[in-house]
Amino acid sequence: MVIKRDLYNYHKNKKALKTLQDKILFLETRATKITPSYSDDNTIHGGSQEDRMLDSIAQNIEVESLLKKTQERIKRADDFLKRLRPYQRHIITACIVNHAPFEKVAKEEKTSVQNIYQIINRALR
Repeated sequence: MVIKRDLYNYHKNKKALKTLQDKILFLETRATKITPSYSDDNTIHGGSQEDRMLDSIAQNIEVESLLKKTQERIKRADDFLKRLRPYQRHIITACIVNHAPFEKVAKEEKTSVQNIYQIINRALR
């Protein structure tokens, strides 16, 4: 039932995707702004600039990994919805993706709640 979870969290994943893309942009910007500071003294500062750059790169790799997973979840949900018949897609989108109560959708579609459950269960098999 992974697809059901992906469909249920579709909007949450879309928001997370945007947040992760913004974070990658921030990390890349921060990594490029790390510049050496030249001072009059000749003491070695322990490589703190390199440490900050490596830390930024490591964080960027982690965020990119999360971004790819989120993109896969969204793509999996989109592909699943494309395979469905239009009526099934409408019911699944309303009930699972948009979290509308089954009773409300059944009333709008002039059918029973039991029929909505059956349509969803058949589509998710």
